[in-house]
Amino acid sequence: MKVSKITSNIIHVNFDTKKELAETFCRFQEHYESPEFRGKVFTLGQYREWYCGYYGAWTYYTDWSGFNIPDWALVPFKEGLFDPLSEKEQILADMFRYRTGKFYVIGTFGELQEALDHEICHAFYYLDEGYRGRIDELISRMREQTSGWQGLEQFLIDKGYASGMIDDEMQAYLACNVPHLKQKYGLVKIPDIYKEFEELREKYFIKHDIGEW
Repeated sequence: MKVSKITSNIIHVNFDTKKELAETFCRFQEHYESPEFRGKVFTLGQYREWYCGYYGAWTYYTDWSGFNIPDWALVPFKEGLFDPLSEKEQILADMFRYRTGKFYVIGTFGELQEALDHEICHAFYYLDEGYRGRIDELISRMREQTSGWQGLEQFLIDKGYASGMIDDEMQAYLACNVPHLKQKYGLVKIPDIYKEFEELREKYFIKHDIGEW
């Protein structure tokens, strides 16, 4: 595991393997964005049971390549509400035990630049009011003036994101993953406005002096 700072308040935790990444972040991530467990305290067993019912099998450790959590999602783990923590969870919680203020933690494995860019966009949406405001304007205009976004929204709902997370996920996918959406998932009706999401991402990467890792 390697820890580095993307910016002063965006911390990147990189793992050698996808499995190690997912084992570490699972409950933190799902406390933050699961449609069933968002804001709740739960055991890994409870989550596994729900996941198997929703997706048909426990494939979590191979399904996800990137993770992102805001500062507040760490609080119940640091306060002992998720006791007992696994060894991997304990290491992550202890890493930020005494950190205060607003910050964001992202996790990836290997050298997946596209996944890292996606997670950085989530961090921008939480931390940078200017970015969030511009994104909200783009999403509003997209929904009012274009078609094709409905398929992406349904894709995100089916993928298992809580309703309150859809806009944040939509912006990260449109800013970073349109070729992936078309090639892997067959979403061909992507509104052309996605190019403005990409341009905004590039602008804010330059603003925050973020290059390739």
